Amino acid sequence: AYLRGKRIDPTAINGQELVADLVDNAFLAYNAGRLREACHLFSRRMLQDDTTVGMSLTGAMTPAGIGMSCLIPLMEAGFVDWIISTGANLYHDAHFALGLALHQGRHDADDVELREKGVVRIYDIFFDYDVLLSTDAFVREVSARPEFQRAMSSAEYHYLLGGYLRGREAALGLSKRSVLSRAHELGVPIYTSSPGDSSIGMNVAEQALAGSRLRFDVSADVNETAAIVLREYPDSLVHRVPCNLHAPAACPRTVQGRCPDGQRMPVPSIQPREQALDHPSQDIAVVDGVHGVAR
Repeated sequence: AYLRGKRIDPTAINGQELVADLVDNAFLAYNAGRLREACHLFSRRMLQDDTTVGMSLTGAMTPAGIGMSCLIPLMEAGFVDWIISTGANLYHDAHFALGLALHQGRHDADDVELREKGVVRIYDIFFDYDVLLSTDAFVREVSARPEFQRAMSSAEYHYLLGGYLRGREAALGLSKRSVLSRAHELGVPIYTSSPGDSSIGMNVAEQALAGSRLRFDVSADVNETAAIVLREYPDSLVHRVPCNLHAPAACPRTVQGRCPDGQRMPVPSIQPREQALDHPSQDIAVVDGVHGVAR
């Protein structure tokens, strides 16, 4: 039984291969083999038409430009239906929509010297301290506007903020620089499991001391994310997730038990989705932080 696996007999790499050919032919064992399995799960199950994909983002991804290079194309292709992200990723994402510059640096640079020069570092990413101050000022100005003066889910807040970021992009002659901005246009809801852990949340908290009525409704976040999964498959369950909101979202049966007569919870609608992004789903699949509802 142990020797029934496909024989290891790859063809030689000649430089003409497509990425898929390289993965299927050369990634046969060890960590490469696990990557091949993940690619197959992603392409054969999670990207099918009857799938709803929720993506969770952790770590400093957007400062490295991953929002522009990877996340926005995935959303545009219809491969991402909803997102749970750390607040820091969304805060740093806003820098690009505001036309602020982040630079490649060195991981072994002297921290004392960088501080003396007013340079902020994220490992090997460098930017001027004014980048933070300018972004803080923008967040505070937008969050003080009348439409923000109430309790709302983090997804609704990010949708509204994304609209203002899109406006700033347009004024600067920019496009597709920000995940928040593009998600606003595509109607992809973005949640944050702990809003107060980022500069966005801290700016909102500071404004609350001055009388702002803006509040993040964490119960709405739990109910909305649970409703997204419940709509697709009422018995779905996901474990081992990096962002805390995915845990309650993956257990809609607990919420469903509180609904009278077994009725389903209403599913939130932030913005009508483009037809290409509508993916009814059936079951749950998980690949290291990317959660797909698939058969």
